[in-house]
Amino acid sequence: MNKEEIFNIFYGKEKWDIWNKFQEIENSIDDSDLLYRYFDEIKNMLYNEKSYIKMRGFRIICKLSKWDKDNKINNIIDDLLQVLDDEKPTIVRLCLSSLNNLLLHKIDLSNKIENKLEVEQTRATNAENNLRETINNITDINERTSTAELITVNTLPNSTVSNVQQALNELFKNETFAGIAIPTTDPGTPDSSVFYLATIEGTYSNFNNIKVLKGESAILRWNN
Repeated sequence: MNKEEIFNIFYGKEKWDIWNKFQEIENSIDDSDLLYRYFDEIKNMLYNEKSYIKMRGFRIICKLSKWDKDNKINNIIDDLLQVLDDEKPTIVRLCLSSLNNLLLHKIDLSNKIENKLEVEQTRATNAENNLRETINNITDINERTSTAELITVNTLPNSTVSNVQQALNELFKNETFAGIAIPTTDPGTPDSSVFYLATIEGTYSNFNNIKVLKGESAILRWNN
């Protein structure tokens, strides 16, 4: 794969096939320092306006820490860690999952990284606790509702709908909460990115056939 093909994937749209190809390239760094020669171009991804491009740059740079003989990462560590301030928790989680590579190969940066993680942990815990309480309330309602009366946003008490919207909007800023999904929910073709909350067991055929098991809850996102 040549440089152009690699960066076409790095800057490709948020689609499963692009993500799978990205992960193949990411994993190849374990055995090869080929991408290190493109470090400056990869670094530029951190300043892109799109959150998912920043996240991809973050993950690749963390992987490249193994080959960072010139200590280039040390020079941009503040900019790198700033990606963790992204408003989208899914982006932050995908970044956090790759930090082990950085901690393993950049011991001299461990204090700075750990200080940043403490801040992120506090922020994530507060938001997720609010969401967990709301999901538990919806699950309780679902358990009291017959199969023929599956919960939709229109049948939830107004106070519950408000709590759902508030909790989820804290986690998914810049995306629109579209309501409570059931297995037959069809998002259509919205003009902007939307997300649903699913707590009902079943296969959600219009969301890549995602399966929600009994007792589980899921966030179903439709990225535009």
